[in-house]
Amino acid sequence: CTVCNAKVAEPILLANGQDNAYAIKFRHQAGVSDNEFEDIEAGWNEADFDDSNWDELMMPIGGMGYDGGARKGAKFNTIWFNDYNTYWFRRTFWIDNPSTITKLTVKALHDDDYAIFVNGTKVFARTGWTDGTNWEATEVDPSLLVAGLNVLAVYVEQNWGGAYCDFSLEANVGAKVTVSDAGYATFVAPCDVDFTDAPVKAYAAQVNKNKEGFVFLAPVTTVPAGTAVVVGNEEGTYTVPATTGAALGTENDLKAATTDVTANGTQYILAKQEEGVGFYKATGTIAAGKGYLVISGEAGIKGFYPFAADDATGINEVNGQWSIINGQPIYNLAGQRIQKIQKGINIVDGKKILK
Repeated sequence: CTVCNAKVAEPILLANGQDNAYAIKFRHQAGVSDNEFEDIEAGWNEADFDDSNWDELMMPIGGMGYDGGARKGAKFNTIWFNDYNTYWFRRTFWIDNPSTITKLTVKALHDDDYAIFVNGTKVFARTGWTDGTNWEATEVDPSLLVAGLNVLAVYVEQNWGGAYCDFSLEANVGAKVTVSDAGYATFVAPCDVDFTDAPVKAYAAQVNKNKEGFVFLAPVTTVPAGTAVVVGNEEGTYTVPATTGAALGTENDLKAATTDVTANGTQYILAKQEEGVGFYKATGTIAAGKGYLVISGEAGIKGFYPFAADDATGINEVNGQWSIINGQPIYNLAGQRIQKIQKGINIVDGKKILK
């Protein structure tokens, strides 16, 4: 199975055999080990292991107790013969873009003891058994996946009574969005994403649109893969779901750093500094995965581009928590930052503003 730019209609990386029978590489050995989850060969649970001389069978595999007895609802395609024996299974799969996977879940039926590995890392182990209908779900760290070939490897032994094994791997696709303590950041979508019901807002950045020397933030809902936008909310990390056919729907001057970019005096990056929050002239290296503006000519002489105010209200709602006026935060007379301009005297950029 391939996850290519997070196709939202393909959340199952590896289907279970009860729904879709699948072939799997295996090794089998009589008896069970005193050392639980013993390796059959060095590196057997790694993606690059050569399993060309391993045998193949169709899953699920089942035996006594699952052949018309109380667990007859658990169908199987290969008979598990005999008692007290062990299987090692390898199931490889391909991923183009693992950064689009925000949640990864292994589901398994096992009788008896089993351990499961993703690219050589043991992610779960259990002694005992499930029956053939109660799937045991284990959430796995998506960072274990790599671009290219991956493997889900399973050790399972039959040490008493019935025998059964089947498993699947499911994924949620989308993107993780991190917002700094400034209340927003730039973000490059690794796949088509939808901010409509997400807990974080997204904006296109437009230079000098409404006011010379300022950046206007235009709200957007869907963002195509590879597109840079400004995101805003309280500090934290948020999950945004994947979609298909995303379109920004407005002009956007932000560029996406697909690799590290060396600043040459024309790039501006989003930052929170003494002059407020906005785009500052970049120095050094702009890290891959960030968005930046390119402003050259006479306009590029400025060192700072604040956010422009909305034409109708004079206020630019950046992140749903704080409002700003012409790129500057709003304070009350006590020096406390406030969420929106209030009736009476407000302090903006050291000046009193009366509403």
